[in-house]
Amino acid sequence: PSIVGSIIGTFKTVTVSGFYAYLTSGMDFIILDIHDPAKPSVVKDYYWDTAAANRVLVKDNYAYVGGEAGVWVFNVTDPSNPSYLSNWTSQTGNPIVGLAWDNARLIVTDSNSTTLTGKIYDLNIDNPSYLQQDFSKDLPDGYVAYQTTAVGNTLYVADGEKGLLVYDISQPWNDIPLLGTLPPDDAALDVAAQDVYAYVIDSGSVRFVNAFRRNAPAPAGSYTPAP
Repeated sequence: PSIVGSIIGTFKTVTVSGFYAYLTSGMDFIILDIHDPAKPSVVKDYYWDTAAANRVLVKDNYAYVGGEAGVWVFNVTDPSNPSYLSNWTSQTGNPIVGLAWDNARLIVTDSNSTTLTGKIYDLNIDNPSYLQQDFSKDLPDGYVAYQTTAVGNTLYVADGEKGLLVYDISQPWNDIPLLGTLPPDDAALDVAAQDVYAYVIDSGSVRFVNAFRRNAPAPAGSYTPAP
């Protein structure tokens, strides 16, 4: 692979929908036009003066931005002119560290590394102008989430020094049971998943995890880049 274009900045997260990239950077929610990948250009920079933007997901022309204590929803049918629709505030006031899809539902995770507290929430997003919280569940005592992702009915949580947590989200409006855990080789800082495999990023490598048996996720290899 080779770099074909770039934009200067410090970005926390990025997602792509169509020919636009959606990023968070400090207190900014930024939308890039990437029709020409060699020349990405900012079409909108939405600035909050009270809270940082941590995570962003885009679905069906709506952007969901996770911030310091909640989720903001924007209509991005016209990415150059996003319109604010609504917001939802978490019960704890903790920063939002994870956003993941489960069909017509948004699975939100908040966490606080100082108080060692956090929750997983199930939000109904049938009406983006009004996010309806249907269920919440505490993270295990002493656990701190860093990032989440979902595939099918499975939610993966990268939980720092506690490793990887695997949850069932087949009925998130009713319960989100913890099925299995995998201790880390190092702090689990980020996670992605495809099919029955999770890919956990720590401070120096990527671990491959076989989660076919969700109650017993198992190591399946790792990759450490050359220095």
